[in-house]
Amino acid sequence: MAERRRDYVADVALYRQDFRRYLAGLDWADDWREAFFSSTEDGLAHDARVMALLHDVGWNRFGWPEQAGGLGGNEIHRAVYYEELGNAMLPIPAQQWSLEVLGRRCSSLRPSWPNSTCRRI
Repeated sequence: MAERRRDYVADVALYRQDFRRYLAGLDWADDWREAFFSSTEDGLAHDARVMALLHDVGWNRFGWPEQAGGLGGNEIHRAVYYEELGNAMLPIPAQQWSLEVLGRRCSSLRPSWPNSTCRRI
């Protein structure tokens, strides 16, 4: 994926195609899809692991500025991210909603904050 990252910023259709292919090939997709938790804390811990895995390979970093730990792109990349999770029938990690609502606003209020505090999107 590293060699295609720049292409994903310029070519949203390529990002969509490759992210869809990635999700279709996940060997842990059924575990993600069927996860059930008896406590909110366990559910949030699971979702944090999912977000970390997607972060490590870069998929949930498109649509976020580099100074916030993202890989560039815009809101369309984030919309595609959510569409493709839905297409794969994978639940959106709970923390992703908060990040989506607050992340960009918080970084605009204090531009140095994402660099020093928020390393994982």
